[in-house]
Amino acid sequence: MELINVYLEVFASIVVFFLMNGCIQFKQIFNYASSLFIRMQVWNITMLLCDALTWGMIYRAHQGHSISMVVLEIAECGIYISYYMMMRTFICYLISMMKSRVAVGRWVRRITDVVCFFSTLLWCISAYNGIIVSVTPDGLIIGKLYWLGQVGGYICVILILYIIIAHWKALGKDAYILLSFVVFPLAASLLRSVLPKISLMDLAMTLSTVLIYNFVHVGAARVAKQHEVDLGETQMKLMTSQIQPHFIFNSLNTIYYLVEKDPALAQTAISTFSDYLRVNIESLKSTDLIPFSKELEHVQSYLSLEKMRFDDEIEIHYDIMTDCFLVPSLSLQPMVENAVKHGLGKKAGGGIVTIRSYEDDECIYIEVEDNGVGFDMSRIKEASGMDHAGVGIENVRRRLKSSCDGRVEIESIEGEGTKVRLILPKENTVQNILLES
Repeated sequence: MELINVYLEVFASIVVFFLMNGCIQFKQIFNYASSLFIRMQVWNITMLLCDALTWGMIYRAHQGHSISMVVLEIAECGIYISYYMMMRTFICYLISMMKSRVAVGRWVRRITDVVCFFSTLLWCISAYNGIIVSVTPDGLIIGKLYWLGQVGGYICVILILYIIIAHWKALGKDAYILLSFVVFPLAASLLRSVLPKISLMDLAMTLSTVLIYNFVHVGAARVAKQHEVDLGETQMKLMTSQIQPHFIFNSLNTIYYLVEKDPALAQTAISTFSDYLRVNIESLKSTDLIPFSKELEHVQSYLSLEKMRFDDEIEIHYDIMTDCFLVPSLSLQPMVENAVKHGLGKKAGGGIVTIRSYEDDECIYIEVEDNGVGFDMSRIKEASGMDHAGVGIENVRRRLKSSCDGRVEIESIEGEGTKVRLILPKENTVQNILLES
């Protein structure tokens, strides 16, 4: 019977390996959630192989071969450490996958981290002194703190049930498949009384991950592909909204007068104008995220040209607290252009545009604020079909959503000014720049 368990565990490990390989092929599509799913499979394989090693050692002992009790203890300890790490990663995967649908309280992640840390620590200690279990060729010997070694698993199960049940509507049909991660192991524990010598728990968790991959993860692939199509359509709209004749004519007209008035400044203006056009055209060929610093340089090129036109009527303030993240190309420039053209351009004497960036534990924030004329917020509902400003905002909104699950918030008071805030999840912007570096 021990050999049957070994064969089952090894076979399941091979299945998970190929499943993980398939997931890696789509890593760029699924982003951070995919990375978590891959990590979960690494812990799954580790758990299966540790269990296979335990059964193999017990089989050798029954055949009269000498075995290392230290290896047996470590293998048993590895099973439970892998189990807790797999549970933790699955909870993180759930939270990450649901982020675009609904927010899960931070307390869930914190409780999970604490429970899994102390549970794995306890099992590491048990490998030396047997306070939870001691493993012998004849079976397990229950330790004094066996109950404490199990309670962490129950807490993780309760947290998973909470996430799924509390957000059932947001998950839709996926909720039934995700629930298998709890239901299958529970069924396996009930079957243990009927088949006490078959290791069913690990196999049940493996079967659940296979179902999640096939039904939930593949479904996410279809959504990601649709996002790519939507992003391509948005790129075409971006082309018509960003290559603007009025700005080109105004810039060329400014350069024309500078040639006679200040030739050196005219040369600078031509170079800046060339950089501006180059970045605009290059951005139409790519859907990749770019470093925020590069996007900010493009904005500075635009503002340099506008300041040449408006002289001292435009004042620019920068409050950049963080710049180590990625953004969709031409996501900031349209917001700044709206502030200059529609905010300050309609205000006598001009005004101030402030560009700032900052972060918290989960998101990056980029704000463009002006003290221009402002507008009635009820207009924003109609803006997408009215003018260039509305088209620019809607394009940025769609591209943020498609490329990094970001969003746009707008605050405005008529007669006082406007603030536009871009909100980017760190997991989709900071993680990516770390991979690129």
